[in-house]
Amino acid sequence: MRSDHMHERDPTRNPTIYDVARRAGVSPATVSRVLNGNYPVSARTRRRVEAALAETGYSPNQIARSLSTRSTRVLGVLGTDLTNPYFVEVMAHIQRFAGARGLQLMLQNAISVSDEANSLRMLLDRRVDGIIMIARNDEADDTSHIVEAAKRVPLVLIGYPSVGQPVMSVRAREEDGMFELVRQLVTLGHRRFLFLGGRTGSFPTDVKLEGLRRALAKVPDATVKHLPCGYRYDAACEVLSREIQQGGIEGVTAIVAVSDVVAFAALDVLDDHQIKVPDDVSVTGFDNIFWTRSIRPRLSTVDPNKDQLAAIAVDLVSQMITGSSGPGSALVEARCVLRDSHSSPRNSVQDGQVQ
Repeated sequence: MRSDHMHERDPTRNPTIYDVARRAGVSPATVSRVLNGNYPVSARTRRRVEAALAETGYSPNQIARSLSTRSTRVLGVLGTDLTNPYFVEVMAHIQRFAGARGLQLMLQNAISVSDEANSLRMLLDRRVDGIIMIARNDEADDTSHIVEAAKRVPLVLIGYPSVGQPVMSVRAREEDGMFELVRQLVTLGHRRFLFLGGRTGSFPTDVKLEGLRRALAKVPDATVKHLPCGYRYDAACEVLSREIQQGGIEGVTAIVAVSDVVAFAALDVLDDHQIKVPDDVSVTGFDNIFWTRSIRPRLSTVDPNKDQLAAIAVDLVSQMITGSSGPGSALVEARCVLRDSHSSPRNSVQDGQVQ
């Protein structure tokens, strides 16, 4: 006589796929198909298997599954500066879109070129199914480590052009976004510009500078000075403060920053020198991170559509993982977000003082 206790879970052992199959009245192969989603199963059968999974408490051994399917369902995400809110916000979007596809993330932060190469090797050693790089460290011209990683797993680069096949790329039209922002400033009467931040020869710097200069190309009396200071808050504060003390922003009416973080540094330094924004000098940023809406004055900036960049990056990697698409690149629109940190020029800065 069969006992009802035969259907109760034994707390002394972990349930197996055979337990789930018996409970659902199907074969172990059918349970496997439901778990992996790699073979059509009727809706009725799927519901029975899912109910049996819940009742038995069965949890597939992910390590064993990755060995048998050669898939870990994990994406590697590599950032270059997680102290910058831009990278954190992009990563959060990636996590949201990846999670909707049943993918998990393995995060690495690579500050230096050597960190970047080591992090890529580590992600490959962990058998990730694909890699998304949120920008890259461009202090070195050698990108062979990125290309080699892309030969082993699908890899997409956010914020840069492709560095060679089979690397995929998705980026915003940053030059156009900067062009539109500066065009707004020119319309208000600005002619003396300081471009703050970045590094000459760096793509994120050069593409924004190109947009700025293009907007000024037909303004004969306009001038622009580039003051490189990297992309970090502390360095930007130090460089701009020294420039003000040396009279280097004399006559400047608009400071156009390479990023919102650098723009925040400009706001703080200008405040330290009793230079008012936007009455004495306008300040703009780039990235439209969350805090641009919270500081005062609220920062005028460019939005590179971080959520769309992340969505396309996840989609491209996923397509490559399943073999449904080959390497490619994508561009998304960037748009101006006009707030309170810019206005018509009313005064000019002379030797660190407002005239």
